[in-house]
Amino acid sequence: MTHKRTAWWNRLALSAIVGLLAAIGTLTAAPSRAETIAYGYDPGNRLESVEYDDGQSIRYVYDNLGNQLVRLTLAAPEANNPPGTVTPGVADGTELTYTAVTLDWSAAVDPDAGDAVVYYLHLGTEADPPLVYSGWERSYTPPYSLQPLTTYFWSVVARDSQGAESVSGPWTFITGNEPPTPIIDASPTEAIVPYTANLTDASTSTDDAIASRAWDFLCDGSIDATTSTASYYVSAAGDYEICLAVTDEAGATESTSVTLYGRIDTDGDGVFDIADNCPADANADQYNLDGDDLGDVCDDDRDGDGVTNAADPFPDDARYTADSDGDGIGDSWEIAEFGDLITADDTTDFDGDGSSDLDEFRYDSDPQYAPPFVDTAPIAAGGDHSLAQRTDGRLYAWGYNGNGQLGDGSYTNRNYPAFVRDDTGAFVYDIQDIAAGGDHSLAVLGDGSLISWGYNGYGQLGDGTNTRRADPVAVIDGYGDPVIDAVSVAAGANHSLALLDDGSLLAWGYNGYGQLGDGTTTSKSTPVRVRDAVGDTLTGIIAVAAGQNFSLALRSDGTVWAWGRNYQGQLGDGTNSNSASAQRVLDARGMPINGVVAVAAGFRHGLALSEAGTAVAWGDNDYGQLGDGFTVDRRVPVQVIDAFGTPVDGMSALAAGEWHSLALASGGDVLAWGRNNLGQLGEGTLSDSSIPTSLGLTGITGIDAGSEHSLAVTDDLTAFAWGRNALFQLGDGTATDRRSPVVVIDNNLAPIFPVGKPSTDPAADSDGDGEPDSTDAFPYDPAYRLDADGDGIADEWELANFGDLLTAGIGTDYDGDGLLDSEEFEHGSDATVAPEMVEDVVATGANHTLALRTDGRVLAWGYNGYGQLGNGTTQNQSSVSYTH
Repeated sequence: MTHKRTAWWNRLALSAIVGLLAAIGTLTAAPSRAETIAYGYDPGNRLESVEYDDGQSIRYVYDNLGNQLVRLTLAAPEANNPPGTVTPGVADGTELTYTAVTLDWSAAVDPDAGDAVVYYLHLGTEADPPLVYSGWERSYTPPYSLQPLTTYFWSVVARDSQGAESVSGPWTFITGNEPPTPIIDASPTEAIVPYTANLTDASTSTDDAIASRAWDFLCDGSIDATTSTASYYVSAAGDYEICLAVTDEAGATESTSVTLYGRIDTDGDGVFDIADNCPADANADQYNLDGDDLGDVCDDDRDGDGVTNAADPFPDDARYTADSDGDGIGDSWEIAEFGDLITADDTTDFDGDGSSDLDEFRYDSDPQYAPPFVDTAPIAAGGDHSLAQRTDGRLYAWGYNGNGQLGDGSYTNRNYPAFVRDDTGAFVYDIQDIAAGGDHSLAVLGDGSLISWGYNGYGQLGDGTNTRRADPVAVIDGYGDPVIDAVSVAAGANHSLALLDDGSLLAWGYNGYGQLGDGTTTSKSTPVRVRDAVGDTLTGIIAVAAGQNFSLALRSDGTVWAWGRNYQGQLGDGTNSNSASAQRVLDARGMPINGVVAVAAGFRHGLALSEAGTAVAWGDNDYGQLGDGFTVDRRVPVQVIDAFGTPVDGMSALAAGEWHSLALASGGDVLAWGRNNLGQLGEGTLSDSSIPTSLGLTGITGIDAGSEHSLAVTDDLTAFAWGRNALFQLGDGTATDRRSPVVVIDNNLAPIFPVGKPSTDPAADSDGDGEPDSTDAFPYDPAYRLDADGDGIADEWELANFGDLLTAGIGTDYDGDGLLDSEEFEHGSDATVAPEMVEDVVATGANHTLALRTDGRVLAWGYNGYGQLGNGTTQNQSSVSYTH
């Protein structure tokens, strides 16, 4: 067994050795006659190898018994050949621009198949230049500028994979001079003759200095000046070419020229005759109504209707050429609208909409249609605060109050609604319309006067100052008199608008982008009139809206007007240019949009509702707030669509927040779209939406949108809120953001009630007590009807508790229990007895204490950073306060 294994192993070893030797060299039968130079022996002193000087060799292999197994003759290895030389791509001795040198060469051919060649480039100013590059590529551009006027040496070594190499070169090239760059600085180059043009040689040279220059006036071949500055007198109208040749120190010369234009301005309007459409008549604006070759000032038919200006009663309107009765209204318009020339004139207002028939003609609106002023919702959402009207004419406010925007006399935030009060502490009554801005609030009273409160840094309260107010103040005109005849209001970030009953608009506050529409960008602390592009008062307005720094107005003819900032296209005129005067919102064809019945303005986007219940939107669209399925800004209105690309219909009201939009849909549902990072869409998620999403509600009758929260009121006069709540703007007693609507509650944890506009029906009796709402001080409480002293406390209650109307009033606390008599009335508690605390029903927390009163109410004091005292604030209390 052992012997067989040994034989097998010997055969395997022999096979391996033979294979190894075969890999080393070629087996041959016999050696050549070359001279032997060396012998080799193994440890057994057996001849193992013979070496010859020609590279051949013999190998002997033995088994373990010393028997010679094989005699191998190995041929000499084949010799390696170096690669061939290369040819330079740049001829020897060539002059090159020193800033743009690229050296290349031909490929080196290697005669040995399979040998790869690597190139080594040597470059420098010495005859034996240093290595600067190695690689496969056959071109090289120095990563730096070489020196000008210098001789450079270069060579290429081609080396194959066996180490054999060839050297090509060295060759030389010379870096030439970079010619100068000629520059003429001439001022002026065009002016009314005669004038002198000042000429300066502003030429540059990269590698050396400018040595000389030559001015050639008129480029006629003569040298007129050699100084670095010169001048040329242009004496008559015409074109004059001035040439300049500059030479550097190396002798390189380059030339350039400039043309001077001599102009004439016959009429002195600042427009040269060559470009003036009325060269003999001054018209710096170059207005040209009909677009012909003549400007309006020298065109005897400037509207191009074929009737000369002298004979045309409407020389600037090609549609009308006759005014037989001289009332300023075109005959064809009168006949088309009324069938005669008698019904309308410059004093009539056929439809009674506040715009005269003459204005209807001028603004191309319908003289027989007088839509009512657009109703506004009884709720208003501001930057971080909220307002809600009560049907009894009082006003709730809640949320952030850092600038007094809640109007309760303090600067304390409120997580439950508080009543707006005047500077005496009395309730403000007879509220007809409201608006909430960035940090200020506005209201219209029943007599048409305006009040405002909150931040006033830009004069947005309209009281002639820049002082913030925690109590309402009157908005006054430039003479110090209260503004009257207001119908509705709108509040932007820092500006305010008021619609008057004559259909005109007032504006005041910040005006840095022209958002007041008075033709300027100067802020105003008292109201100014909004005007159109020609300076006329904008009239016929039925609704108004205010965005961050822009404004919108709806005219009775269904057109929408806009002014202010336009960086995101929020003016809807197809541009991004601001406008300090009112201009129409245009469609994609450049035509005014019409048929609109309501408008809304967001932070930087606008919305318009059509008679058909569809809506369009324009402006900023970063979060899909335009509802067109995209997030691309739009300079002109686009349709609000559903997921199938179909226009959404059935809408009856719109509201716009900072980056989200709302619509009141059929059935009392709410649609929402745009940004939703804080739940302001109210559909239960935090996902943005670029198309309207249903909230699945019913019975909603009014909506409004704040910066990042939303409000709604129902047909049962209940208010809801959703979205951001960090500053209590939802009025639910917490600071928790809400993704779905929650009820706005009072300090008794009951829904605030009743939220709505005061009734305008003189016969309405909401509480059924037999007293019409118009004369009922408490139209929603059948137990009370009278408040003769206007202190907000029912006469019936005062008489029952005190026997008179004098004891209790604004700010009184008869029983000294810390609760005002007006609050005792609101809560229905006993105002004549101060209940004792139940001493054995006391609870103590880590940093606050609670106590129960005999009337069931709870007292609290101590730390209140998280609202743990339950008194509607987050202010610490060192004395007892009532929880709500």
